[in-house]
Amino acid sequence: MKSILPSWAACCARLSLVLMFLFSVSFTYATDDCQGRTQTPGGWGAPAKGNNPGAYRDANFAEAFPNGIVLGCGNNTVTFTTAYAVEVFLPCGGPSNTISGSYMNPSCFSNNLVNHLLAATLSVGFDANDPDFGQSSTSLGDMTINNGTFNGWTVSEVLALANQVLGGCSTQYTANQMKNVLAMINENFVDGTGDNGNLDCDEDPCVNDTEDPYVINGVSDLVVECGDDYSAGMPTFGDNLDTNLSVEYSQTEQGNECSYTIIRVWVVTDDCENSLTYVQTITISDTEAPYFTNVPSDVTVECGDEIPASSAWAADACDDMVTVTSSDEMVFNGCTYDIVRTFTATDNCGHSATATQNIYVEDTTAPVLSEEPADLILSCDAEVPAAAEVTAYDECDGIVEVLFEETEGESSEGGEGILLDCELLTPADALTDPTWSLILFNFPGGTHYCTTQSGHLTVFADMSAHIEATLVCLNNPNGGWHLSLDLADGADWPTWDNMPFPTSYKDDFNLAGDDYLDWWYFIIQNSSSLTGWGDYEGSSLTLNHLPASYYYGYQLGVAANNVNGNYGNGGWITATGNFVDSSTGTSASVSSSGDLAFDQSCCNRPQVVRTWTAVDCSGNVTTHTQTISFAENVGFKSAQKVDVSEGLFIKSAYPNPTSDMLYVVFEAGQDAMTTLQLMNPVSGLVENIYTGSVNKGEQRYIEIDTNSLAAGVYNLVLTGNNGEQVSRTIIVQ
Repeated sequence: MKSILPSWAACCARLSLVLMFLFSVSFTYATDDCQGRTQTPGGWGAPAKGNNPGAYRDANFAEAFPNGIVLGCGNNTVTFTTAYAVEVFLPCGGPSNTISGSYMNPSCFSNNLVNHLLAATLSVGFDANDPDFGQSSTSLGDMTINNGTFNGWTVSEVLALANQVLGGCSTQYTANQMKNVLAMINENFVDGTGDNGNLDCDEDPCVNDTEDPYVINGVSDLVVECGDDYSAGMPTFGDNLDTNLSVEYSQTEQGNECSYTIIRVWVVTDDCENSLTYVQTITISDTEAPYFTNVPSDVTVECGDEIPASSAWAADACDDMVTVTSSDEMVFNGCTYDIVRTFTATDNCGHSATATQNIYVEDTTAPVLSEEPADLILSCDAEVPAAAEVTAYDECDGIVEVLFEETEGESSEGGEGILLDCELLTPADALTDPTWSLILFNFPGGTHYCTTQSGHLTVFADMSAHIEATLVCLNNPNGGWHLSLDLADGADWPTWDNMPFPTSYKDDFNLAGDDYLDWWYFIIQNSSSLTGWGDYEGSSLTLNHLPASYYYGYQLGVAANNVNGNYGNGGWITATGNFVDSSTGTSASVSSSGDLAFDQSCCNRPQVVRTWTAVDCSGNVTTHTQTISFAENVGFKSAQKVDVSEGLFIKSAYPNPTSDMLYVVFEAGQDAMTTLQLMNPVSGLVENIYTGSVNKGEQRYIEIDTNSLAAGVYNLVLTGNNGEQVSRTIIVQ
């Protein structure tokens, strides 16, 4: 059996058919010294002296950069508007990083990527502005890098990408990669006195090249039989001056029914348009059957998919008229089947050849359910709907049996976007008498007590919360309040305890134990209010967070209401506005403080889990699960932090609440002149308690007589000589 023709000849057909094959061979050659000029960050950052780079910078910056230099991209930029700003900044040192934010004439922020990007930008800008900056006829920005990751890039392209990486607009390369290539550019032509060889100029290599390429190794003319191997090799070419040659190849076939001649022509051209034409002649006779140039690969298709059409291609060493036919045979095997497709190729000289393609039909696709019931979130008292009637269809098996199962899963709390959905109750077994949900101090007619008539708490997934409640008052059973309390910035204890301002938890009667570690802490929003109903209709009070320093949050959890150990919520408020009681003819402006305390009962109903399963003949399984839930717990949201100063500490203020004496211990982290004041959150300064100096680390002990103070909420405010303040909230009974 004779060997098959090589692929380049296999595509050759019959008379007068001309096939063109084009390819090229490329080499590289080194360019001359560019004689450009660059400078390092240290050079451009040097103070002006004599003719040094700093002097050139100061003399040419305004003209070369009339709008200054902006590095980075988007909202993350560094801007230098003067030569002096450049001198102050360079060199700055430090690791290479991206930036976040915008900077105007910074003195230093330790970023080597900014240093080298600024230095390279100065060199390119000065070169573009000043024809005498460097000796090269090629601008610095158009010079190309000839090695490494950025081989072939122009300096301008590298600068553009470096700005994108610095500002975070591109992550294609790291900040350190960009610093390294910029450093290589900055160090290539330092002061224009040398050339490290890393940058190339666009010089003309053809000035002295007039010689044609030549043949290094040729190929002989051949006379062979069709099917014989006549791939005697390819000629090779050279050139005395050029190392980059382009080779165009063409092939022409001529002949009769079963014999033909191939004429191979190579046209070799160098970069300077000098050329050489080289010819080989091959004469071929046809005595062999056709050969297949392309037979489709075996393929696997899915049951139910269309069987793919396929065709084979065949050629003959001398014929250009080869006929290919095909036939299919099906072979069944269990749940699926295979197809054996046979191709037959016949040439005009009567020779034939066959090839086979196997098409394997398999079933890996699971049945399709007629519907996939969506998950449901229902209210706690909602009736569970009947299960959907789900059927299944399979492309191979048709209708498939569906198995159904229903189970109860774990219980959870909340709904879509809701963490908690709770009923509010008046605290039972409270440690105070009378029992109350709302207490207001310094209120018209004395301390004001109200209990819950109805109420609802909702905590949302974004860690905001809302309380709606209707309260009836012990002072007047025919009057009461509609409470609307907006809460935000919910945080768990680790977050609340690490706020940048002083924080703690409120435990008036030592009920919390370790439960405070599991509480949620919120900030009361100034959109909160009390609106009167019944005899109080016409009353309107705006509620705000107390203490104003946020030392205590609005608390939610076991014993968080501070009046018993039940699951509840509570916190301090200020209430300002107008109070009306039609039963007594009262109409008065109110500036009060108070407390909220509720027990709560939350939904805790187990999930219903429904599963539909279908299995086909090949064992493919489709399963869909529907979860009907009545609650969901999705975790905490971190509270946002703000910057505060450090140094003063109120270590303790006890007992709290107090009725006669309060003992305060505070400490200074540094030598300071301090003032301790007692403040009413609503009306302001009550009394200057202490003024004096405190040494670093010294603890100062103060006693305060509270017998003359009205019952209510107060703030202890400790102020240092630099304006730093810390506070502690106390309650007087």
